[in-house]
Amino acid sequence: MTLVDGTLVRERVHWQHVLEALDEVVLLLNDRNVVTYASPSVAARLGYAPSRLAGRSLGDVVHPDDLRAALRSLAEVAVSGVVHIPMRLRHAGGEHVRLECSLTRAPGPDGVADVTVLSGRDGTGHARLEQRLASADERYRALLAALGEAVVFLDPQLRVDEVNDRAAALVGRSPEELLGHGWFDVLDVWDENGRPVAPDGPFVRSLTATPARHEVWRSVLRPDGQRVLLRNCWTPMGVDRLRGYVLTLHDAMGPKSAPSLPQQRRQARTAAGLTPREHEVLERLADGQDAMEIARELGLSVYSVRGHIKSLMRKLKVHSQLQAVVVAARRGIVDVVGGGSGSGAHP
Repeated sequence: MTLVDGTLVRERVHWQHVLEALDEVVLLLNDRNVVTYASPSVAARLGYAPSRLAGRSLGDVVHPDDLRAALRSLAEVAVSGVVHIPMRLRHAGGEHVRLECSLTRAPGPDGVADVTVLSGRDGTGHARLEQRLASADERYRALLAALGEAVVFLDPQLRVDEVNDRAAALVGRSPEELLGHGWFDVLDVWDENGRPVAPDGPFVRSLTATPARHEVWRSVLRPDGQRVLLRNCWTPMGVDRLRGYVLTLHDAMGPKSAPSLPQQRRQARTAAGLTPREHEVLERLADGQDAMEIARELGLSVYSVRGHIKSLMRKLKVHSQLQAVVVAARRGIVDVVGGGSGSGAHP
């Protein structure tokens, strides 16, 4: 402040005084991207006397691999006003120093021509953080690939964020076909009663509206025309708000094996508490027959067959006919390989 005619007047601080007080590297560039001014901090950061940079082209200072991006950013400044970009600038010793830079346009010191102001601060900490994140991401992907389970990560809109090879193989798709797409948009999915699961259906809406853990049976049509039956375990991520789901898939039938022997089926049937008639009905359910077909083949009423189905479902502790077949196949009570009820006719 100075006293002029008895009045205190605030003096305007010269722009160089401001720049000299900054710890950041500051370069002023003319319209040909030539350095017209370098702040004193370049001595500490880059090892140059500021006067040595004046008159040099930006291409002499920026790492060759970063120059193309720097020139693009300089062209964008006129449109966006400010551009942020990491750049490596040449040190007097020959190595390059990474700086987090911002570019902006401002009136030049002469008050006539505008200049581009390049200001940069030490970016080594940011670079180390990026390296750590990249390393963590690499370990995460390696772990995901090594898991014995088929795993899918989905975002809150049920789009595929990540999928391991086992999950992609189960549904017959490549990871590239799944990533970024809605799970129920890219796949044809049916529920345990054979009804298609629509992307806007009740089950899908419930996943996003009221996040909760679900364990359900679903069949998926693979591109080769084969339907695969999968046990789906949906586990929501996030406490206060939904951040997506972890979906694990299990092949309901597991690897196909040779049919079990009659004695093994009889022992498994006895262990489950099934009567011979319930076993007959169960074997025909495994062959894909419905209650009407089973009643006709066994000479029973439909009501009797339905009663047997309810009884065997209760004994197997399942809630649908599909689950009953899956559980019975896993226990060796019925066979689902080879086709035809003859392969599973009870002894």
